[in-house]
Amino acid sequence: MYNITGKIQKIDLEGGFWAIIEVNTEKKYLPDEELPIDFQKNDLLVQLTFEPSAKSSVYQWGRMIHVLDIQKVIE
Repeated sequence: MYNITGKIQKIDLEGGFWAIIEVNTEKKYLPDEELPIDFQKNDLLVQLTFEPSAKSSVYQWGRMIHVLDIQKVIE
């Protein structure tokens, strides 16, 4: 299980998808399920708990993860 702070980004590849880019390292993460609608906002800062995903993706972008918990960070 991992905990990170990241920013939500809409990636315009293959029809587009929502992803998370870690703030400190700029590592790229691709959730294995669609993010809730309240989290589908560019540059939204979030605190995320996840585990590696066993699923694969057609996007070939970032590391596939399974989101266990996601919270908005109040700045």
